[in-house]
Parts: sequence; C-alpha cells; structure tokens
Amino acid sequence: MAQRKAEIEQQAEKIVAGLVRKSRGQHVSKKARKKLKKSGSAESSEGNAGSSTEHNEIQAAEIEAQREAVIADVMKSRVSTPSRDITLAPVLYECLRTKASDLVPAELNYPRTDAHKVRCRVFEDLWEKGHYMTVGSKFGGDFLVYSGELFLQALIIQP
Repeated sequence: MAQRKAEIEQQAEKIVAGLVRKSRGQHVSKKARKKLKKSGSAESSEGNAGSSTEHNEIQAAEIEAQREAVIADVMKSRVSTPSRDITLAPVLYECLRTKASDLVPAELNYPRTDAHKVRCRVFEDLWEKGHYMTVGSKFGGDFLVYSGELFLQALIIQP
C-alpha cells in the first residue's frame, strides 16, 4: 500500500493537470477530436485550448491544495485495504471431521512372520542403494526393481 501511495505521489502533477483540464473543458476525447477533424472545426478548438494561458496561471497554494485533494481522492478510490474476511484464512492444525473420541489406538505388528521380515529387509536394502521398486505380484514376485529409469525393469524379486 505504501508503494502504491508513492507511485501516486510521483504521478500527482500529471493527475492534477489532467483533472484541471478536464474540469475546465479543455480536455477533448479522441472521438470528439476525430469528429471535429472531420467537420473541419478542429482548428478553432485547438486554437482555443492553446491560447487560454490565463486559465493555466493558478496560484501555487491553490495548486498544492488541489494536489493534496487529488492524492487523497485517488488513494481513497484506487488504493484500499482488503477487508478482514478476505485477508484472514484459518490455519487448520487438525482434521475438523475427526473427533478425539473417534480415535482408537492400533498396534502395528508388521512384519509378523520371518518371510515378512526378510521382505522388509530386502526392500530397505534395495531402497538405500538407490533402486526404485513397484509391486511385483503380477509377475510372480514381491518387487519389480528398477535401476534408475522406471521404464527399464532390471530385476524381479521372488520370495
């Protein structure tokens, strides 16, 4: 917000000059200029806009007051602080659907048998060596082992 305010203050002179021209009727839109150009009366309107130097001479205090008013108006209309409901979002530390009364302690007793223990040790060893593994039951094994790329199968680990 401070950055936007600094940008508006830098451009304040241009904004004030444009609003002063617009309030005096000196500002002519592109459509109006095209219509005037087609009708041939563009010369007179351009001459009036350039020859009115006495209108452009405004006292310094009045310009400064206009500048401050324009900055305040632009800040109010274009720079706004987001509302509280938009800026605040809840940070969830736990699942809202799960209640403490619903939780049941469970024992993890895997691997149970010697075969399961061997499978776990083989998986751990191959994983630590940097191999990738997938389920190998479709091919009659425990794991499919890939050396580096997942497209080239290297080994089928059987029980």
